[in-house]
Amino acid sequence: MGQAALFTSYEWITIMKMKQKIYYLAAVFVMTTHLFAASVEAQQGDGKEKPIGFELGAHAGVFLPDQVEYVTEIMSMWGMRMSWATKRGPFVELGGMVGHDEGVDWQNLSLSYRINYPLEEMLGLFYIGADAHRYLGTSQTDWKIFGGGHMGGGIMAQIGEPLWFRADMKFNVNPGVSMYFGFGFVFRYPEEEKQQENNLPQ
Repeated sequence: MGQAALFTSYEWITIMKMKQKIYYLAAVFVMTTHLFAASVEAQQGDGKEKPIGFELGAHAGVFLPDQVEYVTEIMSMWGMRMSWATKRGPFVELGGMVGHDEGVDWQNLSLSYRINYPLEEMLGLFYIGADAHRYLGTSQTDWKIFGGGHMGGGIMAQIGEPLWFRADMKFNVNPGVSMYFGFGFVFRYPEEEKQQENNLPQ
């Protein structure tokens, strides 16, 4: 007799659907980035914008877990974030996300150190930080709590003063590994006049 199949037909179908969604989301992210790159060409500033001191925004997206016990399905998530500029220019960012999908509840708090860099007429983002996760998986009765880390990147494009569009891809480690694709809007506010001389251009 031959060896038993490594995956059942249902598991193979689930894996293929997940891969298709990942490829689709990656394509949407790339196309959205190029779309906003083109849309902001007519909004070039005079180079005298005030440095940003505080940001507040909301976002929604999909969370793709892997190797997480009792969590096997792609989840819809939403959250909020606040960011503060440091004296040297980079931002400290505090965020939270929640989601309930496919019988799973997931909650996340994150703290990041973020760097902005020019990307044509947009801003590119790179950040790294730490996480606290709390989740209740399928067939579980007790919440599980984990610490973890993340690294991510994205883009921001100005829609109008002070509203910006933001798109993110974030890779998380522990529990298991996971990827978050998110899109949202951010309000960016200039810092106080007395603090501007200490900041780098943002």
